[in-house]
Amino acid sequence: MIKKNTNFNNGIPLTNDTWDKKEINSIFKTLKSGNLTQGEKVELLEKNVSKFHKRKHCLMLNSGSSANLVGVSSMKLHSKLNLKNNDEFIVPGIGWSTSYSPFIQNNYKLNFIDVDKETFNIDTSLIEKNITIKTKGILAINILGNPCDFKNLKKIAKKYNLILIEDNCESLGAIYQNKKTGTFGLWSSLSSYYSHHISTIEGGFFLTDDDELYSIAKSIRSHGWSRDQESKKYFNTKNISLEKQKFLFYYPGYNIRSTEINAAIGIQQFKKVNKFVKNRIKNYKKVKKIISNNRNYYLQKENGLSSWFGFGVIFNTDQKKFRKILDIFKKNLIETRPIVTGNFTKQPVMKYYMNNKKSYKLKNCELIDKYGIMFGNSQKLLSLKQIKLIILVFNKINKII
Repeated sequence: MIKKNTNFNNGIPLTNDTWDKKEINSIFKTLKSGNLTQGEKVELLEKNVSKFHKRKHCLMLNSGSSANLVGVSSMKLHSKLNLKNNDEFIVPGIGWSTSYSPFIQNNYKLNFIDVDKETFNIDTSLIEKNITIKTKGILAINILGNPCDFKNLKKIAKKYNLILIEDNCESLGAIYQNKKTGTFGLWSSLSSYYSHHISTIEGGFFLTDDDELYSIAKSIRSHGWSRDQESKKYFNTKNISLEKQKFLFYYPGYNIRSTEINAAIGIQQFKKVNKFVKNRIKNYKKVKKIISNNRNYYLQKENGLSSWFGFGVIFNTDQKKFRKILDIFKKNLIETRPIVTGNFTKQPVMKYYMNNKKSYKLKNCELIDKYGIMFGNSQKLLSLKQIKLIILVFNKINKII
């Protein structure tokens, strides 16, 4: 559980409250309306998110993880993708379990490859040598706000007729070659969890330009029924009465919808998204001056224009000194966490994954796992006091490395 941080200037928290009176008032207004389950506000927020990304379709769900689940599940049912059990997807060795789990739940295999040690994103130079006759797609995860190398990803996907998928949960507002991240894959996921760029408490979005994929995803989001579809093109209801159509189940589905309350918050949050991202970038420029040009550590290298979810740092040291570094952060009230999962193939959950007996040698993932941390960034500009605190901490780190 993440608690609201009410004292931003007391150290540097991993996350910070992004709300003001507008979000609070929107909650009370929605409660008074009596319209609480998915409805007009969800639809309005979906339109706003879709317009922001210049994507044709958007679905709001209860989390970014559910967006990944809907995306992978919908691909399996798509008439033109022809995906089968045991088909394989190439994925980066650093990411969230909920980025990978939907593939396993749909009986796909995952082939983990190493990441670039500076950007932390999938190393595109390793993809082609890992493609097999079973490979059907590539999962790109924009880590900590940083865009992947989509120029090469798109080139490889086109050359080998592979599906490109994009997990953009940590990277709302990031830009690569004048396009926002979340627009490069067949579909993409986005999160509005409390600690992310915008917060609807819990929430997420599925985006695509593919009409059939969208229709299937919309059905799966709500039990798998055919109700509320803009087009009946993908649902044969010709000889079924309107009464029966109210509960006509077309696909294996879930109930992973959001609510009007979450959407009401999101509508207010999305009005501020550009300002939030600009402030995160301003914070990065200040932090970069402190951390760059040092042989003892390095800050995550920006690829394109990152929206700086947080500040990932790799330390050139040993485990004993690294533990001391973590203690310095803790004593000076700068909260830290690992850089996502570190080397995912070392996680206990791997025992549930198909072909988990494969031996992976992910050198850069291991480096990030052992000597990498993230400390927080937010929509609030860092104060002079906080900047001085970061300088103090890294001066102390320099003395022990």
